[in-house]
Amino acid sequence: MKKLMTIMAACVVAGLVSAQTVTSANIVGYKQVTLQTGFNMISLNWNALGGVQDIAINSLFDPTELASNLTAGATFGSADMIYTYVGGYTPYFYKAGSGSNFWSKVGSGGVPTTDSIPLGSGFWLNKRVGTATLTFAGEVNVSNSFGFVMEPGFNMVGAAYPVDVALNDSTTWNWDSAGVQSGATFGSADMIYTYIGGYTPYFYKAGSGSNFWSKVGSGGVPTTDKITLGNGVWYFRRGASPIVINQAKTF
Repeated sequence: MKKLMTIMAACVVAGLVSAQTVTSANIVGYKQVTLQTGFNMISLNWNALGGVQDIAINSLFDPTELASNLTAGATFGSADMIYTYVGGYTPYFYKAGSGSNFWSKVGSGGVPTTDSIPLGSGFWLNKRVGTATLTFAGEVNVSNSFGFVMEPGFNMVGAAYPVDVALNDSTTWNWDSAGVQSGATFGSADMIYTYIGGYTPYFYKAGSGSNFWSKVGSGGVPTTDKITLGNGVWYFRRGASPIVINQAKTF
């Protein structure tokens, strides 16, 4: 497999206009994520190298970057944390090891975890002190579409491709045909919550001609906001049954 290319070279080869979308000729890329003090909602927009749709938690980031930018500790009370969510939280802490540091599931006895995060999933990274920039890499998902199974209640997800994507981009999402619940107000509709230092909520507004995502408090107008590369979101499914929302590849 060819080596990762620089950002500029990758954009030229791939012919992509987004400065955040970084791929190489063999569809390998990377993204730098800026972490703030406290909770950061991140999403996995890549496959693992080799095309597998999961990346091991201990392979998410460059180990050298982690050692110099994150806080390792003997217990979860003194270390930076990752939290995945599938119907409930699973916590991991950045364990200080005798040779090198690693991610360990809380309650596992302090051993390195073998757990993975699937493509299109979101997770929290709680940074105890300071800010940092971390790099994660993988292979771009080249399937024509990706299906998100949204269970009733809260689902932590992100984009399945390394691009920014507008919530109301009808060429990307199949909101209506998937069965997303619309409503006149946020209290009766499916919801999306983005998080960058605080929550921004959107509801799926029932329109006279067509339905659309609207930011809560905006007066019920269609939003132009996007799910940005590297950031996770909460999707709240109000209905009693799961639905499958498809994201189409647009590059």
